[in-house]
Amino acid sequence: MQDKIEEEGKRQDKQMDKFTCYCKHNTVDLKDSISQGKETIELLGSKIEAATNGKAQAEAELAQAKEDRAEAQKTLADAEATREKEAAEFAAESGEMKANIEAMGKAIPA
Repeated sequence: MQDKIEEEGKRQDKQMDKFTCYCKHNTVDLKDSISQGKETIELLGSKIEAATNGKAQAEAELAQAKEDRAEAQKTLADAEATREKEAAEFAAESGEMKANIEAMGKAIPA
């Protein structure tokens, strides 16, 4: 009976040693994992901040590009209207001048 109790005590000691070893190694592993997790959080936080700043800059550039495009379209429309007006004036003057030249051409031989 004494042998059984001593054997059981040794077995419990071995199990306790295994558990203690497990706890020590597991604690170290957990501390490493936690520190790596904190580093990852900081890294991702800075990446998110950089991406947010990049997005804001891209949105500002897009808004400016839209304004520039609208202004260019307005300028183009104004230029087209001016050219159409000038073309109409030219056509009217050209027709009048052609009529005058034709009249002079008929008057000169006569």
